[in-house]
Amino acid sequence: MALLLHLFDNKGTVKGPNSKEFDPEAASEKLHKAFKGLGTDEKQLIEVIGEHTNWQRQEIKKKYKQMFGRDLLNDLEDELGGHFLDLTLA
Repeated sequence: MALLLHLFDNKGTVKGPNSKEFDPEAASEKLHKAFKGLGTDEKQLIEVIGEHTNWQRQEIKKKYKQMFGRDLLNDLEDELGGHFLDLTLA
């Protein structure tokens, strides 16, 4: 039972905009790495998207463009499809 509780420890925790833990650069790097190689690391995408508010995701989008010269939404559309893409962009 303790292992099961550990699996869900802090999962889905949204950090507020003033949180010291909010790091758009680290989140952008994590997303960029999720797109590299064969396939997409959906787990990493879910972690980044699920842990941030809409405002934070907009900041991550700006930082991603600044760091990689690419539009995050276009990269998501290129890598994902179907309902998962719809949910990610919502």
